[in-house]
Amino acid sequence: MLLALTAKPNEINWRFDPELRKAYLQVLNLQTDEASIQLNKLSGRTNPLHLLYVQSLCETLDVLISEDAEKFAVIEKNFAKRIKYLQDMPVSAETLFLQAELQLQRGFNFLNLGQEFNSIWAIRSAYNLSEECLQKFPGFTRLKKPMVLFRSW
Repeated sequence: MLLALTAKPNEINWRFDPELRKAYLQVLNLQTDEASIQLNKLSGRTNPLHLLYVQSLCETLDVLISEDAEKFAVIEKNFAKRIKYLQDMPVSAETLFLQAELQLQRGFNFLNLGQEFNSIWAIRSAYNLSEECLQKFPGFTRLKKPMVLFRSW
């Protein structure tokens, strides 16, 4: 799941700056409180799309761990803002990938909270966005992670 990739022609190289990478590793180690503190310090100082990705992943894992419906209500508001932000940007591999990732994360939270129908709908949206990204940007390697998941089902 690390985002340090070797660039290929026409490939977007997702490399986090050192401070964001530190927060990302904290998220992966399920240290979501510490990661949140680190992420709040980075706003405006790092790639906004990378920051959005790590923030969303941090919130998702926090809700998956805590199973806290109130926290989920808060991140639902963040989800809506982030999706709107991404949809308002020009269509790119990154914006489609991030929309798919956010929908996938949201689907896992819905599933964890017993909202199966909403989960299916969010995961279906993630799949459709991933397919769109794959058709428009076939060389975007970041897309391999969610596509492996979808194709294994």
